[in-house]
Amino acid sequence: MLNNDASREAAAKEFTAAPKILGEILRNERNSPKHRIDAAREIRTVARVADEKFADDVDRVRVVINLGADVKPIVVDSGPLPP
Repeated sequence: MLNNDASREAAAKEFTAAPKILGEILRNERNSPKHRIDAAREIRTVARVADEKFADDVDRVRVVINLGADVKPIVVDSGPLPP
């Protein structure tokens, strides 16, 4: 709760509904062209964000061990992993 994990999780759940709603706006011919174009731009942005997010998460493993305020944290970073 204190590090905003709960709010990030809630936002992620709402975010999964966004492409469907944007698709409905895009396909509805009664909407103004501006709104349909804006929906198309947002869909494209959402698709790119998902690709970048997964690419960063999959290619690297990082472990941080914190033993307290008096001890320097131990950080193990794999660096980029081979494909």
